[in-house]
Amino acid sequence: HRLGAKMRPSILSKWLLNGRRYDDIPLIENVDFMADDWLDWWNAIQPKWRQAMGKGSLPLPLSAATGKDDIACLRKAGPTGMIAALIGLKWWS
Repeated sequence: HRLGAKMRPSILSKWLLNGRRYDDIPLIENVDFMADDWLDWWNAIQPKWRQAMGKGSLPLPLSAATGKDDIACLRKAGPTGMIAALIGLKWWS
């Protein structure tokens, strides 16, 4: 039950591997770099029909789905599932 690790921001991967200590959030030295990394990863784990066409773009909205398009590949529970994406998003903010 995990989201793909390929292209996941290295700072997030390191935090996950080191025990996911919620009271020890890493210092994000370059927020712009973190934002680019997170967005690249977020796009990479989307289903093909939803992936953004250009670097730095958000995925297509769910309303773009047709026929049998779904987001089942994102339905991942647990600490390396959707919660990891939300944690990375929070760090970016």
